[in-house]
Amino acid sequence: MSELCQILVAVISYIIIRFFVEPIYAQNKIIKEINYVLNFYRNCNIKPISNQTLKGIEKASNESNKLAHQLYSKTDIIPCYNFLTRIKIVLKLSHIRKTVKELIYISNDIIDRKDIIHRLEEIKKLLKLED
Repeated sequence: MSELCQILVAVISYIIIRFFVEPIYAQNKIIKEINYVLNFYRNCNIKPISNQTLKGIEKASNESNKLAHQLYSKTDIIPCYNFLTRIKIVLKLSHIRKTVKELIYISNDIIDRKDIIHRLEEIKKLLKLED
């Protein structure tokens, strides 16, 4: 009987790790990468415009678009997301969707620097990131 209990505990542990812990970890990893890109983006947007600054902004723009799609897909595979939100294990789905929208917006618009800085700060608030 104790061997059966051990097997049952091992199977349940595997299921929890495979279907809950790993996807949440992947989502958190993407959020940390977004934080890095946001800081890089902000630094590029406060410098005077030069060819190097424009290349940095373009690189950050491409990366933010890629991360927006990754965040959406990593969030989508987490089972019982609403329940996990209620017990405060993951961020609210509305915050994730708004973040994805803002990341795609800033990846498409490199002209209005003040608006981008404002949007970067909004994303940091939504994802509960610190400077």
